[in-house]
Amino acid sequence: MLQVLELRGNRISTLPPTVGNLTSLQRIMIEMNQVSALPKEICTLSTLTHLYIAYNKITALPDCIGQLKALDDIWLRGNDISTLPDSFCDLSKLSSLYIMNAGITKLPDCFGRVGSEVQPWSDEKDFGVWLELEGVYPSVCICGIL
Repeated sequence: MLQVLELRGNRISTLPPTVGNLTSLQRIMIEMNQVSALPKEICTLSTLTHLYIAYNKITALPDCIGQLKALDDIWLRGNDISTLPDSFCDLSKLSSLYIMNAGITKLPDCFGRVGSEVQPWSDEKDFGVWLELEGVYPSVCICGIL
């Protein structure tokens, strides 16, 4: 059974709705493509832990994204997503949210208020900070929002 779908840099423009049939999928890695939207069927992937959709043309996440209860890590970088759907607040296992240059101007209210900085993070090109949050996510890396 397929657990990893890696289609990085393949110039694909759509992710077909049939992706929802890949019930054992744990990782979707479709960075550096031309994808403009994710099919709502992606929300049926109950074992999905990593969603890497950076550097596409995505303008919104499906409203049902909160159904991905196992989702731990999501990379939205380099898209044009202005807001996250309210159901994003249901991603209780989320520990990493990478949103540098994703177009997001405000985090949902469920993130609570930002508390104290825990650990700076950087590499050659990017920066971020681990934050302690009061709310749904007690500790999450919100990389690139500061």
